[in-house]
Amino acid sequence: MKRQPVRSLGLEWAFTLLELLTVMAIIAVLAGLILAGAGHAQQKAARDRAKAEIAALGAALENFKADQGEYPAGAADTGTASSTALYYALTGGLYYYTGTVPGPSVAVPIYFEQREGMTGTASGNRYYIDPFGNSYNYRRGDASASVNKGSYDLWSTAGSGTSGTAEVKWITNWN
Repeated sequence: MKRQPVRSLGLEWAFTLLELLTVMAIIAVLAGLILAGAGHAQQKAARDRAKAEIAALGAALENFKADQGEYPAGAADTGTASSTALYYALTGGLYYYTGTVPGPSVAVPIYFEQREGMTGTASGNRYYIDPFGNSYNYRRGDASASVNKGSYDLWSTAGSGTSGTAEVKWITNWN
């Protein structure tokens, strides 16, 4: 299509309003596709990180059991309280958490060095948080609701909540 010069504006040629709107619509569609893909990639990265952290916490729990003869006791409920018990057991703060202070010659074992941004604080107690900002859940295998009897349950709700069919999205050590 040959452009006609626009003499009244002093320009040699110009885009029509329809051409400009078409280009803007194409750019908007492409931006939407890119942003949708980026959100999915971030979600997948967070799930992969949670899987890796659960595996690392699991290795630390096995080391704890090798030294202590059993897995650390969990809290009566899941959520922040259970994650707090897990945190103090694996970072050498078990003595602090149970109120027992060892003498200066006692070496306090540290089973897990957490990554930056992996802990939260509530009521003065520290706990592990997953990449979604929720606390990891821990339950020793002797609890009546345990999936792994004789071992331990460790899971992240992956930001999906705790009821209904959301459990299928959880990241766990049992599947």
